[in-house]
Amino acid sequence: MNRIVTSTVVIAGIMAAGGPAALAQPAPSRATAPTPDAAKILDEARAALAHARSLSYDAKVLGMGALEGKVPGHSAEVSASKADAGGWKLYAKGSQTGGEGGTPVAFEIGYDGVTARALREADKVIVEKTVQEWQELPTFFATQSARPVIAWEILDEKTLDATGKPTSHVGQEKVGGEMCDVIQVGTPSDKGAKFYIGVGDHLPRRIDRFEPAAEGAAPGVRRLEISNLQLNEKSTAGAYMISAPEGYAVRVAKREKPKPTGDAAGKKLGDPDDTRAHLAKRGQINEGDMAPAFSLKDAKGKTVSLAELKGKVVVIDFWGTWCPWCVKAMPQLQKVHEKYQGKDVVVLGMNIENSPKAKPVEFMQRNKITYNTLLEAQDAVNEYKVSGFPTLFVIDQAGKVVFKEKGFSPNLFEKVSQSIDKALAK
Repeated sequence: MNRIVTSTVVIAGIMAAGGPAALAQPAPSRATAPTPDAAKILDEARAALAHARSLSYDAKVLGMGALEGKVPGHSAEVSASKADAGGWKLYAKGSQTGGEGGTPVAFEIGYDGVTARALREADKVIVEKTVQEWQELPTFFATQSARPVIAWEILDEKTLDATGKPTSHVGQEKVGGEMCDVIQVGTPSDKGAKFYIGVGDHLPRRIDRFEPAAEGAAPGVRRLEISNLQLNEKSTAGAYMISAPEGYAVRVAKREKPKPTGDAAGKKLGDPDDTRAHLAKRGQINEGDMAPAFSLKDAKGKTVSLAELKGKVVVIDFWGTWCPWCVKAMPQLQKVHEKYQGKDVVVLGMNIENSPKAKPVEFMQRNKITYNTLLEAQDAVNEYKVSGFPTLFVIDQAGKVVFKEKGFSPNLFEKVSQSIDKALAK
């Protein structure tokens, strides 16, 4: 009797649920979450970084995968600040560990937008390099055992650049307690990277940089951990230009030649036209030398040459909009221009730019600079053997250099005026 009652109850339950067909219906499945849009996440990160005038973070670098235990580790405090004329100033202080011999290598490097300086305490020297192109700066940091600690991918003109590379969302992971979207850009074979972007604030917390390996071998990764990232906080770096302590010597690092192509690509240092021999031949143009000829076009397309200015005192200033010290010097040169108007004195800006998007003429107009500027002065840079910006020359009526100044000084107006007055008095 009990069996009959139980069966009746079960059958009644089935009928209430929709009849016998209900027995064959599968359990409802969970909806698959859509894959996050990798490009959108990168755009959000770029937007979060776009208005940063300064940033600072603690860096830790280590080898992963095939590089684990095989490459030096790094740790550092890093600060960066936007330069007035564009680009970034940089400061890094830390050490490399686990390198050759296992001895830690300390580093302290400052870059003020024009000149990079590295303090080598063990050698009691300051290594100094004038940076003409942003791409030269990572190389300088590499020579000081510090390149991996800088988040170049954030500071480059194209932030978190993914142009022309496959981009995908490869998951989420917690970094320093923050949940991050992991975005892979490129592949190990093309030196791609993974960016770990905070879900809440869209800021990068980690960068994995792929390093290609031999065929069949697992790729290596250099991991940059970014902690304590602060935007638009007061910089703790102090001056980005490191001063030489008492008793330290200053060594000037030579500018490397661009990598050769074609037939020249097989040449090595020691060949007749190698970097060091080339620089040794360049020498310098100094006071007392005859000024090299130049012929350049101004903003109106008019050709201006040194030859046609013979009989006048000519002031030429090599500058770029990207150079903060050049920008500081311009008001003083404007004062020189205004002081000697109507006399046999000509002030010329010799413009050189790193970016085709730069607009030097508009820059001058915006800053009320009215002396003439000559464009695309790279050939003149080479002829005058300019190794840093700004560099200024005063040329007398006979075409001889009577004054030369490299870099910015607060009394530039006075010094240039004195040299012009002496030339006019001849």
